[in-house]
Amino acid sequence: MAHNRRSTGAVPVAILSILAGLVVLLFHYYKLNVPLVPDYSTASWLVEAKINVQPVNDKSSVTLFLPQITKTHSIENEQFVSDGFGLATISERGNRVARWTNGISTGNYNLFYRALVRPKEELTAKSSQATKRPSTLNVFTKTEIKKVARQLNKKVWRENKGQKKFTEALCQLALTEKLDESFIKLLEGRDSSRYRLEVVTKLLAEEKIPARLVHGVTLSRAQANIPVTHWLEIFSEGQWHTYDPNLKSWDLSKDKFVWWKGEDKLIVTNNPAAVKTVISVSPGEAAGVRAAIQKSKLKEQAAGFLSLSSLPVHTQAVFRQMLIIPFGALLVAFLRNVVGLKTFGTFMPVLIALSFRELQLAWGLLLFSSIVTLGLIARFYFEKLKLLLVPRLTATLTLVIIFMIAITLIADHFNHSIALSLAFFPLVILTMTIERMSVVWEEVGAREALKQGIGSLAVASVIYFLVTNAYLEYLFFVFPELLLIVLGLAILLGRYKGYRLIELFRFKELASVEQSRQS
Repeated sequence: MAHNRRSTGAVPVAILSILAGLVVLLFHYYKLNVPLVPDYSTASWLVEAKINVQPVNDKSSVTLFLPQITKTHSIENEQFVSDGFGLATISERGNRVARWTNGISTGNYNLFYRALVRPKEELTAKSSQATKRPSTLNVFTKTEIKKVARQLNKKVWRENKGQKKFTEALCQLALTEKLDESFIKLLEGRDSSRYRLEVVTKLLAEEKIPARLVHGVTLSRAQANIPVTHWLEIFSEGQWHTYDPNLKSWDLSKDKFVWWKGEDKLIVTNNPAAVKTVISVSPGEAAGVRAAIQKSKLKEQAAGFLSLSSLPVHTQAVFRQMLIIPFGALLVAFLRNVVGLKTFGTFMPVLIALSFRELQLAWGLLLFSSIVTLGLIARFYFEKLKLLLVPRLTATLTLVIIFMIAITLIADHFNHSIALSLAFFPLVILTMTIERMSVVWEEVGAREALKQGIGSLAVASVIYFLVTNAYLEYLFFVFPELLLIVLGLAILLGRYKGYRLIELFRFKELASVEQSRQS
């Protein structure tokens, strides 16, 4: 009876939670004029560089290259957070830089640069104006290296005449998996995709072709720690021409945002080991939300009311993914308790779906199935060895990582780069899935184990389309009060004790037999 009395309060609590979420949602929509639909007519992105300065026993100086207005993008609403450092912005070798200085650093400091980036109209993205030819070229200085460079250039030019074809051939030579022996000598012991392209600029300079490195980020989706990408510009016929060696194209894609140019690193500091930098990007709907709030008469009271748009951009990118997870879990609960699909746990399909964001759905399903299949074979072998639970899980986890390494190497052999995406695969979830599936296989049978495995993949595929839906991501980020509605629905769903839809098909034959008897 005590259990029944406690459970009867579930419905009022659920209704109260849903009503609270709806009230806050309506307040945001009607009083603060926050739009329910994102405005994609003027696409914009929030970009942020977060610099963490560790304590050192010396004067701290940090110089950050700043993005500048280009033919393709404009920059608005720049903000700096200096955290006790002195700040100066200056121009340096064709770039803008922010320089922070401080006395002896005894604490842990965070410096921020934020800006709103908007793409320009396509008509203004191209320019026919001539530019002054650069007077200095970045060339090799050592005599032996110069000799190797000229021999390599002579060989490549013989087969690829013309400045553009010559540039393409050098980039292909630089980024290939098996480097030419001459190119290895030019690297002088340093090897990275960025430095390989820097060597290309020097090779071009040896042929009197001005070239420079360009560094930037890709504005495709919210990301908390986005990698910097690199491409080239060569000066020909009075203009700078852009070449993307990764896409092998002379047309820079519209989602590429130029940050700085030249051979310098993004951060220049007197204490490199004490400084860490993270670049984050996020869709700029938050700027529109803040503008809507500012137009409201209640802006003073509501400036920070349940608004995530004032958070750092890297934190916003994390919350954009995190806030949609409860909705995905609610969907799993519905598919299990109401529809009747069987899965391995509630959160496993959600986490697998999140990992599919990096791999894409087809690759994710293929890799998940492959790793689980290989893991099951190993798990059944471990069963014969009579291993204890924890050592067995450790052995399975180790094999999962070995399988992932093997798959990555095989994919790389066929020029499919999935190493970074594969790192997002939830290792522990994969290990526990293999363990759980093997237990079900032994206790209930292979059919039930396969049914739950297929059900998990089916549910993960459905959730994948949710977590990659830009509109849902916008709704939960701008209206986090929707979590209260999800909470109420989850409580109501927990009180559901009716038939599952799949059971209606199972009992359909019994119902027809009963009707025939009565007739």
